[in-house]
Amino acid sequence: MISFPDMAYVACGRYGGYFEYNLNSYDIAAGVILVKEAGGSVTDFSGGDDFLFGRQMVAGGGVHLLETIKKFW
Repeated sequence: MISFPDMAYVACGRYGGYFEYNLNSYDIAAGVILVKEAGGSVTDFSGGDDFLFGRQMVAGGGVHLLETIKKFW
């Protein structure tokens, strides 16, 4: 469950967004930096900042997937 390539695609604009659950901090730490430096946003499923140790995250570029995740998750 390596999410770094997917988060790199979000950062460069190839993916509009990406979400994953059951994560460890080492799975997403580098990808979070890429997305945030590119101007994207990263949150947990409730929209908070506990994505690094909360075991779930949503990353988005221009359109954030959080509202869709909340509706169906």
